[in-house]
Amino acid sequence: MMEWSTAPPVLELGDGRVHVWRVSLAPGRDRLGRAWELLAPPERRRALRMRFPVHRARRVASRAALRILLGRYLGIAPAEVPIVLEPSGRPVLADARLRFSVAHAGPLALYAFAADRAVGIDIERLRREVPFERLAARFFAAAEVEALGALPPGVVPAAFFACWTRKEALFKAWGGEGGLVPALKRFAVGVAPREPRVSVTLGGEPAPSERWELATLDAGPGFAAALAIEIPAAPTCFRFDWPA
Repeated sequence: MMEWSTAPPVLELGDGRVHVWRVSLAPGRDRLGRAWELLAPPERRRALRMRFPVHRARRVASRAALRILLGRYLGIAPAEVPIVLEPSGRPVLADARLRFSVAHAGPLALYAFAADRAVGIDIERLRREVPFERLAARFFAAAEVEALGALPPGVVPAAFFACWTRKEALFKAWGGEGGLVPALKRFAVGVAPREPRVSVTLGGEPAPSERWELATLDAGPGFAAALAIEIPAAPTCFRFDWPA
């Protein structure tokens, strides 16, 4: 799996490059206050509707980090980034050449950026008190259910969340259309938790003309994460440092 490195001063996308960022959503009180100043009024109102302070703080940090990163790619101030919301609530840019995907799990967020190509990312916390068999039967393809059923019980939680994040990442990259349950059942992915690159099959055959691949990401202990990329692509992982 790819390592998280320090980003270069100049960020460039193109030629199949995909950038992935890991962001802490607990930047500290002072930085959180500065993050608040970067948000547009609708983003602030949305954050204020969060019931619990920890969720509100994570919401502010997540959107501020997105604005900081988009500002670096676009060469403009974070507060000036033209983010708009789709009817589903997903943030996109008014200029769609720069594409991105966002995922959150507790105190962590992952962001993926690419130029002129779709990208999808997902992260989940590993949990053991989950009805794995029932959820797999509802959301997973038959091949995935069979693969999970053949595993030792101790491996099932990691395999389940590896499969889940891969399917969610691809669902996002494909545009999240068609309804979650039928869409996730249409295709199958590998369930091995630490497999670096995972292929996709659709109806038992390799995914169609637009070939896709899934990269397993190491988001840290207790997390599963995956990146959906259109082949060929060259993903690079960066650590996000909050401005002082």
